[in-house]
Amino acid sequence: MNPETFRSIHGLYSEKKAVQAAAYLCRLAGGRIDFGYLLKELYWADRASLLRVGQPVTFDRMTVMRCGPLLSQVYDRVKAVFGRPYVPSLPELWKGVFTPQGIYYLHLQNDPGVGELSEMDMAFLRKAHRRCSVHRTFKHLVDWLHVTSPEWEDPGDTSMPLSYDELLRKRGWDQESINECLEHLEYQASLQKISAI
Repeated sequence: MNPETFRSIHGLYSEKKAVQAAAYLCRLAGGRIDFGYLLKELYWADRASLLRVGQPVTFDRMTVMRCGPLLSQVYDRVKAVFGRPYVPSLPELWKGVFTPQGIYYLHLQNDPGVGELSEMDMAFLRKAHRRCSVHRTFKHLVDWLHVTSPEWEDPGDTSMPLSYDELLRKRGWDQESINECLEHLEYQASLQKISAI
């Protein structure tokens, strides 16, 4: 994916939709969720939606880390909730929605609702929660995702970006189908720009 296409497609990322998706998963978990599970469930939902209907739920940038793939901007937001010093300031939308509980858990303090999420988005989020929450430990969840994610390669002590075209290729899509998917996403991005004028 060329840099212009990458910027265009990820311009569809919505902070409001991302925080609503995270809060929805937290609600499914009873109002309190291990942040590692949250990150994996959001990635699983984005990947499943991209593979099934040709567009992700959040449009966040995907990245690959030693503990598996995840969504980059959401990861930064979650770290900021926990007050990690090297993270940029937390966007206002995330403030007050989550509070840290201990060193691993996020507590849903104020529900932002689901106004940005479609029924299909919520169906993918529910399925992600069902598939990931059955793993009793985070290590089991990570091991399962490594085995079921051909797009994952161990980057060592760093992280690597994972583009949508690379993900789709590693999941068996042919180049023509990948190009059609990316063209559709670019078209959506151009429509969003026009409507913002």
